[in-house]
Amino acid sequence: MRWFFKKYKLTFSFAVLCGLLLSSHSAVAQKDTIEGEVTAYLNIHPKEEISCDGYASLYYKKNFYQVRYNYEDSKTFSFYYGRPIIYDKAFYLEFIPTMGVSVGNFTGISPSFQVYSEIGRFEFFSSSQYSVCVTKPANSFFFNWTEALVKYKNILKLGASCQVTSMYNAPHTEKADRTPVEIDAAVVAGVQYKRFYLCGYFYNFWKDTRYYTVGLTYNLK
Repeated sequence: MRWFFKKYKLTFSFAVLCGLLLSSHSAVAQKDTIEGEVTAYLNIHPKEEISCDGYASLYYKKNFYQVRYNYEDSKTFSFYYGRPIIYDKAFYLEFIPTMGVSVGNFTGISPSFQVYSEIGRFEFFSSSQYSVCVTKPANSFFFNWTEALVKYKNILKLGASCQVTSMYNAPHTEKADRTPVEIDAAVVAGVQYKRFYLCGYFYNFWKDTRYYTVGLTYNLK
């Protein structure tokens, strides 16, 4: 992923910025109601301390707002804003370019985008961000979370998830010659009950670095 940071980080940021501008003038359907969700995750690493993170998302007057905690880093608070572009005819497709600001252990900005789609019983979600740390440039990183699920009677969901993290090392650091990349893959199972969604992730089950994540979501509508 080193090529991404050296050659395409400006392209990624520019694409998100263009998406924000285009979505504000888009003729495509947009949400005009108040919707959202609150999600909390419990991360269980056998050889590390248990950690928690989460976020709250809100759609309000065709705008998208999201606050996060412990997401970009521990003890870090983040705020994201975007304008959704939605296609809802033959199938459902939602694209949200966003811009985020973080303060705490990680202080910086994050151009990003999210894609969500529903086609029959299938769900697809992908979120990508390039987070630039203004206090310690070597802590900048690229992160992608992609998930594909199959629904059964709108109650049970099964699928797979993959997270890719690539740290960017600034030229003046000792590790400038390499960019570590972490890829975590998981099987996913979830249960939907009214407004609540409980899910579990089993990451890297074939490795010694396996770990588990339990998530609980409350939908506002």
